[in-house]
Amino acid sequence: MREYATLDEAYRNDNYGSTTPEGTLALFVEALKQGDANLASKYFVVEKRDSGLAQIEMIIKNNRIKEVEEELQNYKEKHFSSDMMACVFSTYYLKEEAWSETNFRLNKYSQKWLIESL
Repeated sequence: MREYATLDEAYRNDNYGSTTPEGTLALFVEALKQGDANLASKYFVVEKRDSGLAQIEMIIKNNRIKEVEEELQNYKEKHFSSDMMACVFSTYYLKEEAWSETNFRLNKYSQKWLIESL
């Protein structure tokens, strides 16, 4: 129960993200282009910031920023959950026969969107 209270408080105090998933994506991409892994990780949901930071550091280390930026900004479909608390941007790559998805979740306290997964 204490862990839940700590997480709840972290969300109450969090002010990262944007009022739209597109806005959060733009903020994330801008931080990524600047090579600021710490700031870019702040656009992830609170409980995934550490793993997000590791993922971002690998993107920067492997010089994949431009590739990731293009993939994130060229999504083909956008779907909101029925409660409007989650959103998915997706693209289907016929050649690879695979979906690429970026999942967002709304912080109910700040009303700002955060990245749940890339």
